[in-house]
Amino acid sequence: MKYYLIAMFMVVVSILMVMGKPSSELGVRCEAEVLHTVEKQESKLTLDIIASLFMMENGKGFVNLYGTLTDQKELWQVNRKIWFDWRDELNGSLYDIIIQRVDVKTETDKAPESLMEKIYSHRFNLEIFRVGQNGLFLRGVSTPFFLCVRQNKMGKVT
Repeated sequence: MKYYLIAMFMVVVSILMVMGKPSSELGVRCEAEVLHTVEKQESKLTLDIIASLFMMENGKGFVNLYGTLTDQKELWQVNRKIWFDWRDELNGSLYDIIIQRVDVKTETDKAPESLMEKIYSHRFNLEIFRVGQNGLFLRGVSTPFFLCVRQNKMGKVT
């Protein structure tokens, strides 16, 4: 999930860069299907979710996560909102993301926080690049990549 959030944040930042305006003037929405697996020695953790990423004009944002988290023995429903602050670190190509709060949206989300924290960290950097007309490619230091389609504030593909 750590890489998933990094990727989602990267998408948002890419959108900001693509639009050619200072990040403080933008409002962005991006959605993607995410499948992220973390494997360490004898353990395997997989997050399979739909993510909706929003970056606000004021340097704040959030990502909605809906799907499942599985380890080798159990399956948990995930339905949460992760709030973050963002700022441009390097002329519109590198962004600093700091998670401020995680809200569990429904009682059905029983995913253990100790496992979710293995998916995402509370602070990370993202790079965002434009792909084609409306695609975004996000990359973090430890994340291979994340692709999504840029959308306007109403959820329409731009």
